[in-house]
Amino acid sequence: MCILSLSNISSAPTSMAFPDSLCLDINEYLSTLPDGDRQLYDVLSCIPESADEPRVRRSRRGAFIKCISQVPPYRYLARSCVPDNECDFQPPRWHYGYKFTYEQALALNQENAPDDERIDSLSDFQEMCDESVDVKKERSMLGGWWLKCRAENILEFQHNAGFKSVWDRGEKAQMFGFRDSWHLGDPHTGEEVEEISQLMFGKYVEPMWYLDASHCFWYEKRK
Repeated sequence: MCILSLSNISSAPTSMAFPDSLCLDINEYLSTLPDGDRQLYDVLSCIPESADEPRVRRSRRGAFIKCISQVPPYRYLARSCVPDNECDFQPPRWHYGYKFTYEQALALNQENAPDDERIDSLSDFQEMCDESVDVKKERSMLGGWWLKCRAENILEFQHNAGFKSVWDRGEKAQMFGFRDSWHLGDPHTGEEVEEISQLMFGKYVEPMWYLDASHCFWYEKRK
């Protein structure tokens, strides 16, 4: 892992982590992380002091992304990761949910969806589509749309759910998110998260925060 210099970055904020229902001092969580993961967390969560810092300057982003892309998913985020109207900088964007693909969503639909929601078989789908259509891709996308609709129904349409492109230890990955650090809204209930997890995995799996693959830098706000 690329280890970043933290000489100009203060330690991570000591405020409580969120979702708000989980009262854990963020430093307690950080103490459980490997050194490299903790340093990346500091770079991504600590508010810049100047627009001249490499993690803010546009001219340095090409080189900086090589380090930032190594970020893992995290269980908790500091409050500094949420945009603040009083701050001159916009933090990187994070998505809360599970690493998951359109193909997995399609397989889930085929295995568990009621008959009236199940997507047509590949052969039937081919008969309905023009030859120019990438049938496998379109079917997978429909699987993703089905999962999105099911999740948003569980959330009573209070949050947008959907697939995002994120970083996961050096690789771009797909994940299914149902909370966004730029548009938090009200916290999910434990029952809602558990129901989504049961839908996707058949058991409870703890969601994680993944770094958005595009909005992964601190930005200086326009005056």
